[in-house]
Amino acid sequence: MSYCVNCGVELADSENICPLCGTEVINPAKPAVRVHQYPYPRRVETLSKNIDKKFLVSIAGTLMLIPTAITIFCDFVSGGGISWSLYVAGAMLMLFTWIFLPMLFRKSRPWLSLSLDSIAAALYVGVICAVSGGDWYWTLGLPITASCCGLVVFLAVLFELESTKGILIRAAFVLFGVGLLTVVLELIINLHLGLSLIPRWSGYVFTPCLLLGIAALILRRQKNFKEEIRRRFYV
Repeated sequence: MSYCVNCGVELADSENICPLCGTEVINPAKPAVRVHQYPYPRRVETLSKNIDKKFLVSIAGTLMLIPTAITIFCDFVSGGGISWSLYVAGAMLMLFTWIFLPMLFRKSRPWLSLSLDSIAAALYVGVICAVSGGDWYWTLGLPITASCCGLVVFLAVLFELESTKGILIRAAFVLFGVGLLTVVLELIINLHLGLSLIPRWSGYVFTPCLLLGIAALILRRQKNFKEEIRRRFYV
């Protein structure tokens, strides 16, 4: 048995060229013998990567319906109505929207998927409020959910632009968004509780986020620093 002088792979007697690196096999003590049957296939078989996503989504939806139906049945039998089982049904619907619904899209559209995820989250918060008998949905639950989801969708759309390519500029926009979101959340909470609309505790989050975001934009213009980050973090 011979070995390739370049890569060291073990060669069959029928090989006159290394199948791994293409180096010519020269063995004066044992010349290569031509045979019709090779020890490995000459044509590499490739597995099909086409997956029936619709079938996968239908199976996942069916499996998620089983615990939902069982929960609703137990709730109806034990309580004579449907109440707490809506938590499970809403959670299953939200998870289905988050995980499996995007598989039906022919082209990846993060902003569309996140928009549907936001709607599902807002509806689930509404279900929680309705089942618990609260009156906080329109003044607290929906505004907070819409603010958080709106920021995520906005960042997803923003990051698809060619001008926002790069870890530093994306980090800057995330910091700006988080800082602004904190102020908005405090205003929503204060409005719901009837407190003063002057931001207070959110300033402790907004100020460092603003400064760090500005610093990231400044450092983005330093080519040497960016190259150092790429080498350190492999980005």
